[in-house]
Amino acid sequence: MTDTSCTADRITVCANSFLPVRLLDKDGAVIAQATYLIGVDQTLNPKSLTRTVRVTATRFLIDPNFPASELIFTAKSGQTTTVAISPGTFQAQGSMEVPAPLGNSTFSMTATLLVPDAEPITTPAYNDPNTLRCDNNPGLKRYYEQGCINPAVTPVLTTMSGLPYIANNIRNAFWNLRPSTLTRNKGATGANRQAACSAARMKALPPADPAIVDKSCDEYPFAGTSEGGANAIIAWVPLAEQNSQGGLLQSFYSDNRVFDGDKFQVTLP
Repeated sequence: MTDTSCTADRITVCANSFLPVRLLDKDGAVIAQATYLIGVDQTLNPKSLTRTVRVTATRFLIDPNFPASELIFTAKSGQTTTVAISPGTFQAQGSMEVPAPLGNSTFSMTATLLVPDAEPITTPAYNDPNTLRCDNNPGLKRYYEQGCINPAVTPVLTTMSGLPYIANNIRNAFWNLRPSTLTRNKGATGANRQAACSAARMKALPPADPAIVDKSCDEYPFAGTSEGGANAIIAWVPLAEQNSQGGLLQSFYSDNRVFDGDKFQVTLP
């Protein structure tokens, strides 16, 4: 099978491949032939090591003599799903729950074609080109201790747009050429915050908006990133927004399994 590209995100990976099939008689002559487009979509779970694999078989370039058929897909770990295509049907789907091993891994399976009055045809192994990252890192919330993501996709943080003062500070940072792609660095949080919101830098800030009752110094890039620190853009924001920001960031890191050294993008839709 030859892989072609398709769209993926942080918790889904997919690949398409072509599967040509020829039915032969006992003398080796071609009786019928067809080509299948096999779509493999994996839905990962950032809270579990089990993934859902959906297989879609689309049959085309088929001659009228090609009979009804079944494709039995078997994962390397033993799970199976059957996709049946009748003569008047050109597409069908099946799915299976497949465990994902810890570490960096790929998904592989074989397909067995069953047609009436013919020997089963087993295709060469299908190897998905996407590499998954599955871990049991205890640094996340208890219920996130194990899970899988697609490390090839950089997750995007959008929730800061709901915090108006913090969002304005991020926009100002973007205008001042601070990066939108950041690298998580939890260990640098304390030093970066102290450098960004030092007494001297806070003293140089304009007065806070009178509508702000409890003011707090906000910095972008965030303190818990490698890009944070003394070069961050700072502003006065409500303490309530600052507290909400911490929760939103932690949820984002957990939902996308963003660990130290991982990149993520900040955007304000």
